[in-house]
Parts: sequence; structure tokens; C-alpha cells
Amino acid sequence: MGKFFFENKAQAGSVFKLLIGAVVGIAIVGIIYSIIVVMGNQKTYLSEEVFSNKITMAMKNPIGTEYFINDFTFQKNRVLTKKALSEQTGLAESCISLFIHEAIQNNSVADVGEANINIISFKNVLVTRVGVKCNVSQDPCPIECSLTVYNRGYKPQ
Repeated sequence: MGKFFFENKAQAGSVFKLLIGAVVGIAIVGIIYSIIVVMGNQKTYLSEEVFSNKITMAMKNPIGTEYFINDFTFQKNRVLTKKALSEQTGLAESCISLFIHEAIQNNSVADVGEANINIISFKNVLVTRVGVKCNVSQDPCPIECSLTVYNRGYKPQ
């Protein structure tokens, strides 16, 4: 009888160690997952920062040179609008033009206004190449900028 009692106690200790191992394993998986999420958010933040910097660079050098943002990721249901770009750059909406390269038209929806595209909405996650070009102009737009969304492998001619 005494031997049987010790065997049960030893088995209970094994279950307890297994439970502790499972809790530690779940904690490690949680830490790894949160690191992955933070790194993904950081990548999106840096990508947005590059986007903003290229627009500012093109505005400071309005000589018609197209500055490219390579491998820019538009998330599913992301919307690119003239209004948002206007607020970001300080240019009037009428001084900004949006264009979509024909290779990606199936992955986006464009709201075409009177003169050109006002809104681009992306149906799926899309990695693209974005071109930003600004030129000196006449009144009412001292600087006119255009933003073109190309497919990822686009090479300018």
C-alpha cells in the first residue's frame, strides 16, 4: 500500500511539471506573436514615412523628375485620396493628380471625377511602385504634383 501511494504522488508531480511547461510555452508563443505584430506595424509606419518624404522631396524640387517609392504596400481597403494628399502637402486638391498604371487596375477601384481620379481604393493587399512628380506651374497652382501607382516591377522608359 505504501508503494502505491508514492507512485501516485510521483505521477501528480509529472502532471504539475507538464502544466508549468504548457504555461511557459504559451507565454513564449504570445511574446513571439507580439514581436511579429510590432515589427509589421513598424514596417507600415516606415513605409508611410518614406511615402511622405518622397512627396515632400518632389515638392521641394519641382523640376518634373519622378521620384519612386519602391515596394510600397497598400493594405486591403486602403484609400488614397486627393483630399488626404492635399492636407499632407498643403497643396490645393486641384493641384494634385492621381493616376493608376493599367497593370494594376484590376486590383483597385478608382473614383473618376471631372478632370481625373479623386480616390483610389485598393481591393486587396497590393505591393506597388509609386511615382511622385512635381512641376512649377501658373496660377492658381504654383506647383502641380502627380502621383502614379504602378505595378511593382514597373521600369520607367
